[in-house]
Amino acid sequence: MSAQAAPQIVHESETQRQHVRVQIPARAEIASRTYMVKDLSVSGASIEGVDTPYIDGAQFNLTLTVPFESFSLNVSLKAFVTHYDAPSRLLGCQFTDLTREQLSILNSIIQSYMSGVIIKEGDLLNVVARDNFVKIRKELSKEEARDIKSVAKRALPFLFMGLAAILGGFFVMGNVYEKMLVLKSYQASVQSESIVLRSSAPGIFKSAIAEGTEKVTKGQVLGTIEVSSFAAAASMPAPVAAAPVVAPVVVAPPVETPSTPEATEESVVEDIEPQAGESAANVISIVSPCDCYFVRQYVADGLFRDVGEALFKLLPADTKPVIEAVVNAEDIVRVGMRDKANVRISGEEAIVVGVVQKIETADDKAAQSIVTIRPEKPISYKLVDRPAYVEFFVH
Repeated sequence: MSAQAAPQIVHESETQRQHVRVQIPARAEIASRTYMVKDLSVSGASIEGVDTPYIDGAQFNLTLTVPFESFSLNVSLKAFVTHYDAPSRLLGCQFTDLTREQLSILNSIIQSYMSGVIIKEGDLLNVVARDNFVKIRKELSKEEARDIKSVAKRALPFLFMGLAAILGGFFVMGNVYEKMLVLKSYQASVQSESIVLRSSAPGIFKSAIAEGTEKVTKGQVLGTIEVSSFAAAASMPAPVAAAPVVAPVVVAPPVETPSTPEATEESVVEDIEPQAGESAANVISIVSPCDCYFVRQYVADGLFRDVGEALFKLLPADTKPVIEAVVNAEDIVRVGMRDKANVRISGEEAIVVGVVQKIETADDKAAQSIVTIRPEKPISYKLVDRPAYVEFFVH
């Protein structure tokens, strides 16, 4: 046979196949975050856009989602890190503890993309049901083999039809359940009343907060603004007394237990005035207005800040964070006060259970509404501003 002759296509066992890497438009979900798969093989995958650094050898679970013409396939896998390239955000991993069914499905997916053959649901069922591994079989007589083959040929079509009907029923029931009883919002975040301290004069900023500080007390000096003589002279012709700007406080209605403190949302802007007894060096002290959690410092030491620019963000010590979700106007009628909701906060594994506490709509023509959810159990102030995903269980 010449070298140019077309090779014969044979059905190989799993133990004989090579680990060919194929570029497939698949996605990988790791720790509730979805990434694109650069290439895939039976033994592992390369995943793009991974911001979180991983250590070689670290084990993790992932869900591989592969789209086809009329459906998508999710495969839950275990893997460990073989390499992680931080500049390119590329994560290489190797699959572990693969079952025979998982190995067969991965091989079928890769072969279908390599050959260009469109795979269907029945094909996957056939792959899972088929025995793809080489093993020693008991020798049967011709009559026994003939009888078994005859029975199998008659039973297999009915078996596949039954499995397809069951899977189709579960799929339809799941879709009906989600559309009728579950409303999802992908635009949500953790919010809380906050205090933003701003500069009342132009000058050079210097922080007085030690690294790792989580809480500050009322009257504590957080930093200073050293006002330059030029800036002070420039501001003398038109002195303006800056007044605190306080955003309206929105008080949510009580939910379930009357004794439970109501969650509030408040944004306070503090203009800092010079403290009594300071030297004539034009140094303005920034002090904490309350016993607060220290959240953020907006500027580094030695940088210039103008009047009104943010310096620090604080949260009152008694703050009770809530979740705010955006819901489209056509769906808001399905959400009622005290409806249950499950919240998944970015970076957290546990599901936060809460109830609808407030629904805000700007006017009748507004395209979206804001739904406030009060967690049944308090959540940490450190989760404020994190994105979230919400599922409302509507009537």
